[in-house]
Amino acid sequence: MPRRRYELGDLASFFAAFRAESDRACAVLARALLEDHVRKLLAALCVEGSDLRELFEGQAPLATFSARIRIASGLGLLATDEAADLNTIREIANDFAHGLDHT
Repeated sequence: MPRRRYELGDLASFFAAFRAESDRACAVLARALLEDHVRKLLAALCVEGSDLRELFEGQAPLATFSARIRIASGLGLLATDEAADLNTIREIANDFAHGLDHT
């Protein structure tokens, strides 16, 4: 069965908007970008036509960024240091997103 394609998308427009944001927004946006790319990386392993919602949405096994990082690392798609970096970014973004004392 054919696999899905992994495409980066338009990063130039993302970074153009990114530069105009606050530190708080940058942390949250960077996490969203990286989370999306890890999702696309994992989705590229799935067969064409499969329902990705069963894996990536709601209460699905890969619905969270931390779960996606763990499985991508476990499959050898991410090096140990890359997974650690993604977890650090995830934690920083969570702190910015949920903390009331950040501007």
